[in-house]
Amino acid sequence: MSAPVPNPTTPFWRTATHELDRHRSTSELPADCDVLIIGAGFAGASLAHFLYKDNPSPPSVVILEAREACSGATARNGGHLKPDVYFNIPKHIKKYGARAAVEVANFEASQVLAVKDLVEQEQIDCNFVLTRACDVILDEKLASETEAAYAELVKSGVADLRDVHFTPRKHAERVRQCKHLKYFKIKNLIIPRYRELRGL
Repeated sequence: MSAPVPNPTTPFWRTATHELDRHRSTSELPADCDVLIIGAGFAGASLAHFLYKDNPSPPSVVILEAREACSGATARNGGHLKPDVYFNIPKHIKKYGARAAVEVANFEASQVLAVKDLVEQEQIDCNFVLTRACDVILDEKLASETEAAYAELVKSGVADLRDVHFTPRKHAERVRQCKHLKYFKIKNLIIPRYRELRGL
């Protein structure tokens, strides 16, 4: 991980900032704390949220941010949460074993509904949309690799692929009115991260 650059571009999500954008709860940094969180992006804000949620005796928490809330990678992720539930699993199976590879894929997939639940439970106004993601592959080499990886995954029987729809080349035009090589469809979430984070 590298240090923040001195002249960052402004992501779309930060064109209208919130009053908590540069919030500081103390004039001086505390001398000590129970938990120190580096970064006020989605991971840091989520960690702080769950440390305090339903906790009658929460630890003392300090969040350090180089710039403003949600000004790093979180603000530049395109505003969507899309798990990889088919492409890299065969590679991970070979490297880490089936159990570990599927555990990672299942964890990624579970985050779509976990974030949806969080937004609804906390009533965060962030315009999230639960939808379907479509991977349309135009490159011949990548299309062949992806189809082979998917076939290997299906054959292994270790992954839950009930939420993945695969359309081969010969049917792609009928399904999506385009002559693309391969077409995958999975559940994903569109969510403006800055709005979600400031609500959290």
